[in-house]
Amino acid sequence: AHDIQFPEKNRKWCVLISSKQRYGKSFLFYLLEKLYGEANCESGIETDDFVDKYRDWMLNCNAVFCHEFSWSSREGKFMSKLKRLVTETSHKVETKYKTKIKFLGAYNIWLASNDPIPITLGGDDGRFHIINIEETPEELLAEVNNPNYYKELFSLLANRVSVNRIYNYFKNYKI
Repeated sequence: AHDIQFPEKNRKWCVLISSKQRYGKSFLFYLLEKLYGEANCESGIETDDFVDKYRDWMLNCNAVFCHEFSWSSREGKFMSKLKRLVTETSHKVETKYKTKIKFLGAYNIWLASNDPIPITLGGDDGRFHIINIEETPEELLAEVNNPNYYKELFSLLANRVSVNRIYNYFKNYKI
């Protein structure tokens, strides 16, 4: 709800969702893209894009989605760049054949992983909100008792009325 109500604010932490493959993490990201406005989002980010020399994608979005985050043992430079993206509002970007561009911007970063331990953090690092889902997709389907659960869930994305209702819910949710 915070991101929908205050898109101009830097929340200074990112969300990392870890679960078994085919649990529905991408559905959440596709829904959030609709809620943020697809023009404000970058959904094709891979783990290495966070440290790539040319990160011109940073100029065109404020919501970043990495559907397959994997970072078991990256160098310190990687962690440093990711932390800056999460917490800072002053950034530099280098694009091919141009000088570095300084700009102000804040990012709402969403990461998804199929790895049970996708990142190793210090005990006092507050930049990551990690949601580790141990339930399997099969257990979820048994719980909801609906073999068409995922099909019905993804059909919501094409239903503008449903998306608008979800947006209004979060826009008006009392924080």
